[in-house]
Amino acid sequence: MKRFKKTMAGIMAAAMMMSSATVYVAGDALSIGEQEVTTGTQTGGSVNGSGTTVTPVDKEVFRVVLPTIVSGNPFDFILDPSGVIEATSGTAYDVNFATYGSVYFKNITGDTYEYNTKSEELTVTNKSSVDVDITLNAIVKTTSGSGLTFVSSSAFGQSTDTSMYLALNGYGNDTANTATSAAVTASGSEYVAKITAEIASCNAYYHEQYNATTQAYEYVIKDEFVDATYSNYNFYLDGVCNTAANWATIKDAPQVTLAWTVKGQMAEKTPISQPNPVFSAGSGVGEITWVNGDDLSVKSITKIEMTNDGTTYNGYIKGGSSWSAATVDLDNCKVTLDSKFCAFFVDEGENKATITYLGSDNETYIYEYTVTVKVQ
Repeated sequence: MKRFKKTMAGIMAAAMMMSSATVYVAGDALSIGEQEVTTGTQTGGSVNGSGTTVTPVDKEVFRVVLPTIVSGNPFDFILDPSGVIEATSGTAYDVNFATYGSVYFKNITGDTYEYNTKSEELTVTNKSSVDVDITLNAIVKTTSGSGLTFVSSSAFGQSTDTSMYLALNGYGNDTANTATSAAVTASGSEYVAKITAEIASCNAYYHEQYNATTQAYEYVIKDEFVDATYSNYNFYLDGVCNTAANWATIKDAPQVTLAWTVKGQMAEKTPISQPNPVFSAGSGVGEITWVNGDDLSVKSITKIEMTNDGTTYNGYIKGGSSWSAATVDLDNCKVTLDSKFCAFFVDEGENKATITYLGSDNETYIYEYTVTVKVQ
């Protein structure tokens, strides 16, 4: 390998000596020279160029901020139908009660918490370039035969039933999402409340840019809008229980689950038929990646060949003491050639690689379209 490097360097030096008009463009590996013709009566030339296509930037970006529960549970609650907490000023709990009622949730206040008749609000923020749909579901389960029921109104009237009103509430920070409320009502063996809403995008904050690290174009939020206000949706629970009922027979409190689902309003994309694997250059030196086909996937790789000065070398296997075998990650569809192997092609700037692989059907295939591998 060292010998052909020296030969290649000699050829390049000779070419440079032939013309003093050679121009080199840094990074593009382009040189243009001149040749004077002094014989014959006619001459000419031709150049075959090949084009590359810049892949359009995907402007449908899904990016949302979801709430996470670090400790505790904002939807745990206390039922106090007799009003004993208010009557004793909440002294049994050694924390503040912001308001009194018959159902209490923990609310964060500074470094501690207090009780309130509504739960702590959770927020979903949309930083996507597309609108998103949010679906909230509150599901309540009661113990069989508990005698507790849920009603659709907080006005119990003359009823003495051991009943409870529990509502899911939501609102947005824009005029499109005004406050709405849905009471949990019977649905089979459970009680369910559901709210759906649309959270507007912030597409106006986005722009196209080139990422030098990934060597790819991307659609991202402009720096000046990183701390801007984004559309969001806030939600919480509140409730009351029937204080006119006899709750002495109710032993088990209900269990409530609040779930949220957020889905981007992406345009329907027509699936592209790709029966066989397609290889391409990765972002790093010596990286080759691929996408498995619909009908055929890569089971293993046999060799990856690159040519220099008319001689072909297999960089997939160990080359004596000159380079190590390639690193293969079949799960992530990536193979990385050893940097020492790539160094032998540094004069080329980039080189073509031809890949031979074993398909999922146990047949051997040669990737017919060579990929350009970054070697420096």
